[in-house]
Amino acid sequence: MKKYFLPLLLGFTSCSTMNVTLTVLEPAQINVPREIHSLVIVNRSLPAKEEKVKNVLEGVLTGEGLFADRAGSFECVRGVADGLVSSPRFSIIVPPEKELKGTGTRQFPEPLDWNTVERICRQNQADALLALEVFDSNNLYSDRKEQRTRKENDKEIKYDVTVTHVRSNIESGWRIYDPAGKRIIDESIFTDYREWEAEGRTHKEALVNLPPQNEIVKQTGYFAGTQYARRISPSWIRTGREMYKKGNDDFKYAKRLAQTNRWVEAANEWHKYTEDPDPKLAGRACYNMALAAEIAGNLQEAVEWAEEAYVRYNNKKAREYSYILKNRLFRQQKLEEQMGE
Repeated sequence: MKKYFLPLLLGFTSCSTMNVTLTVLEPAQINVPREIHSLVIVNRSLPAKEEKVKNVLEGVLTGEGLFADRAGSFECVRGVADGLVSSPRFSIIVPPEKELKGTGTRQFPEPLDWNTVERICRQNQADALLALEVFDSNNLYSDRKEQRTRKENDKEIKYDVTVTHVRSNIESGWRIYDPAGKRIIDESIFTDYREWEAEGRTHKEALVNLPPQNEIVKQTGYFAGTQYARRISPSWIRTGREMYKKGNDDFKYAKRLAQTNRWVEAANEWHKYTEDPDPKLAGRACYNMALAAEIAGNLQEAVEWAEEAYVRYNNKKAREYSYILKNRLFRQQKLEEQMGE
């Protein structure tokens, strides 16, 4: 089983344990056929000429920036590209100034014809075409009053402020076209959001302390793009584990070995105590053996050690850890399918 890990960090400690942070590759939500290795990304969410007047009118009526969605859609494409670049699954191409006109609304346009899809993929030497075909933003503002205190001449003075909250919702719709099979692999619309708050003496003053509307849409658009990248491609995430650092002098020594990333040597120290007469010490040793096995990429072995720690020695932490490991084992199998292992 291939190991999908990045270097790990050891951090905060409690009385008997310390935190271990490792970065693991998590599978995508959507299975893209393994024969697709490269994607060309285009923006097809912009309105055709006949739709532009409607969009301008909508911007005037809603008070949103007239060109916010246009700028936000390009940031959404940039977000998905950046997200895919950081994943080992795909190579990506974003052609400069490649725009395909759509509806400019919340509705998907008719699918692209396959001659167009094949031409774009051929020109960019890509296996498939990823198109942003829907992009719509909606910024929702709300106010609340809160009380603050400040000191003047050694006296506390209370005063009111207005806290303005904005939630920016982005609807982004994506299609993945496979020209070889002449099929649409994915057609989905997602709603993603980000939130900001700022305060001032009045609503108007609080607004000044918030990013401009166009900037809010751009930032949320970029975020929406990164989220779609995670849905279609395996992505790196940080996750936390605990490690027993106390038990005896050998445990202290093993802790220092682990801190210098010498996990095999640390496991050799813990292994000495996996059948110790002291059940507390043996349970901790088995638990740490599970951690060492996970870090080595041996998830099935890690499950077995965690279950040994709980079933035989009643280590309560090991019960929860065994559930985490079994879930990881299931996801690892899915990941290997997606990565073509």
